[in-house]
Amino acid sequence: MSKYQSNYMDCPKVAGYLRDNLAYYPDSGELYWSKPKGKRNLQKPVGVLHSSGYLVFAIGFEGKYFSLRVHRVCWFLHTGKWPKKFLDHVDGDGTNNKIYNLREATYLENNQNMSISKRNTSGYKGVSWCKERQKWTARIKDGGGKYRYLGRFGCKTAAAIAYDKASLKYHGEFGNRNFL
Repeated sequence: MSKYQSNYMDCPKVAGYLRDNLAYYPDSGELYWSKPKGKRNLQKPVGVLHSSGYLVFAIGFEGKYFSLRVHRVCWFLHTGKWPKKFLDHVDGDGTNNKIYNLREATYLENNQNMSISKRNTSGYKGVSWCKERQKWTARIKDGGGKYRYLGRFGCKTAAAIAYDKASLKYHGEFGNRNFL
């Protein structure tokens, strides 16, 4: 059985420990240890890049280990409360933890702000090549998680613009668009 516990938010002692031992600088988005202990480097920001694209770190507390995402701790230290939802990075950069770049979001809203997939071959979000018709196809996932077909286009730029217009409608401020 792993010693790592993910539900640190229910532990008031952990919250107090984080407040007492970490300093968050909202303008730079950096988190630092504020008290020396063991091998802590007080001059270096806390966190290492995880394969998820987020900065993470771990603490040992009362015989348990907690793996923490830096952006969630930054939010907590700045607002005084844990986020009730997901935290979305406005610019899509999971390492940019400046307070103006963080916002609470639902699962769907967070996904709407995702950047283009590595598997994408068109170079535009929501655009793919239809081999049968020899045209570019645009589609989008609406606010309810349902895919909407936006049409076929002679050029991928026109398909990307159609996606962007639909993203304004369905995703609002959370949309990650190609041009608009």
